[in-house]
Amino acid sequence: MITAKRRLPYILVISLCILFSSELYGQEIFDSTYVKSQEVIYFDSGKHILVDSHFTILDTFINKFNKSKDYSLYIDAHTDDVGTAASNLKLSNNRKQSVSDYLVQQGINDTLIISRFHGESQLLSTKKDANSRQINRRAVIKVIAKESFIRLTGQLIDKVSNEGISGLVELNTTDYNIKVNTNLDGSYSITAPLDQIATIDFYAKNYFFNTRTIKISDKIKSLSPISLQQVSAGGKFRLQDLNFVPNTNIIVSHSRPNLDKLKQFMTTNDTTCIELAGHINSNKHSLSSRGHLSAARSLIIYERLKEIGVDEERMIAKGYNDQFKIFPDPQTFEQMRTNMRVEVYIRPCDSIKHLANDLPSQPQHYNNIVINRNFNQKTFQEEIKFFHSKHQLDIMMQVRALKDSGEDASIYTYGELREAGKLLKYKDNKLAIQLHKAYNSDQALRQQSKDIENKYGKNSEEFSAHWHKINKQDAENLKLVKDILDEHGWLSAHQVGENGNAALFLILQHANLPTQIEYLPMLRDAVKSKKANPQDLALMEDRVAVRQGKKQIYGSQIHTNPETGEYIVAPLLNPAKVNERRKTIGLVPIEHYVMRWNINWIKELKRLTAEK
Repeated sequence: MITAKRRLPYILVISLCILFSSELYGQEIFDSTYVKSQEVIYFDSGKHILVDSHFTILDTFINKFNKSKDYSLYIDAHTDDVGTAASNLKLSNNRKQSVSDYLVQQGINDTLIISRFHGESQLLSTKKDANSRQINRRAVIKVIAKESFIRLTGQLIDKVSNEGISGLVELNTTDYNIKVNTNLDGSYSITAPLDQIATIDFYAKNYFFNTRTIKISDKIKSLSPISLQQVSAGGKFRLQDLNFVPNTNIIVSHSRPNLDKLKQFMTTNDTTCIELAGHINSNKHSLSSRGHLSAARSLIIYERLKEIGVDEERMIAKGYNDQFKIFPDPQTFEQMRTNMRVEVYIRPCDSIKHLANDLPSQPQHYNNIVINRNFNQKTFQEEIKFFHSKHQLDIMMQVRALKDSGEDASIYTYGELREAGKLLKYKDNKLAIQLHKAYNSDQALRQQSKDIENKYGKNSEEFSAHWHKINKQDAENLKLVKDILDEHGWLSAHQVGENGNAALFLILQHANLPTQIEYLPMLRDAVKSKKANPQDLALMEDRVAVRQGKKQIYGSQIHTNPETGEYIVAPLLNPAKVNERRKTIGLVPIEHYVMRWNINWIKELKRLTAEK
């Protein structure tokens, strides 16, 4: 339902209202509702009682939304079509009630909950296999937020001629997304949630894309015309806000949406070919030790674009080290970061067809470039160089084992071959095998979730179904880890291998708060006896503290500001001394750590210090 929130005095005639309303009063504001977030939990056949994996989903869900906002919770419970319609209706009612009761127990006002049950009347799948029946046995929980919106208008124009051009406009806030096509003259109208920070992207065929970030206000009557520059051979643009973890080619989490923008550009301009040009900031003392970092950064972007569907034949990756600094003698951090850039050059497709990508001079430092590539016998000798010698042996052992059993190694990625090769070392060690498999399942499903979110959206049933798999796997892994810890204590890397040891922490990290509190003393003792990593203990101490409403110690927990959508450091004990604490356990200075989320530590330190 949409209702007007601002109206003109009735004494004005209708024609004057239409003519002068935006002139006199700014934008018209209207209220509307939308799905702010959604989770789905799945039940076993005939069951309605919540289990541990359900509690984990619901606890995460409760923490997602801002309780001060105007929202309602909708619960819709369903069953499969096994049994009578009457019994299924009763079962769905029980499922609905189980979820509703738990939400109320966790402090949700029951007047905000609207719950419904549907029995077998709304099947998602009519197939009779186990997986299809599983997705029907569900309870869908949605946060329906009531927000104030305005309608933004504007126009896309050619940068040279100033004439309107048709294209695509996409607006994103923290939890709201909308795309609209412009009219032929480039004009557009798009709805935007009031008082939120929005990123608006503009695309048109045969043009570079453009981006604007604004605070949505009712004072905005319209956006100024957005000019786009025509694509031409030799033209270039910089990938704005695409940042890396310092001295690595690891793309920081907040930068990943920029790759989706580049994909949209390549989709809109489906005959365009590009060069990804990496540049770094260095001096004569550091250049030789950087291992051709510029090439590694351009290559990782190449790989990520290929993974999300951009044709590799339309791209080439090149590294220029520090040959083309924008600031030859940078004096500030911002100038240095400007030098550390990746640019996109438009190249004739014929000119890149037969050229090879640049390779880093020290490839073993950048195995994330090839980790997701499938094994290829023809290119194996070059790609194996990206791995440390001990991991090269793991991969070769697994390839040999597959060949001996008559299997095709090319259906596996190098990452999968490496992990399977590690397991060969522990074929007689049952605990190591179990923990390695738990580690791989934990990491693999979470890595897949980003691709599914990009393809279907965070509020899609596909995304919810994938997180059902994650939570189900988490529950199985947690049972395994608790059984091992209760019987054997904390097992060292010497006993079960590096990944087996890491699995103990990772799986507890994803557990509910009572479980984390229960095993935190064991982790502390394990660190003292050098069976566990001190950095893992720091993360767990911080996570438990924050979940209990206390201040964290090491600054590892990053939250999202619900008002601005920006990343912020969760409440921190004595912020000015945090680097002293981090140093004692081998963590990098916090100013380097928070760069991954594009957080300015100086500004953040002032905010945290001012907190009561």
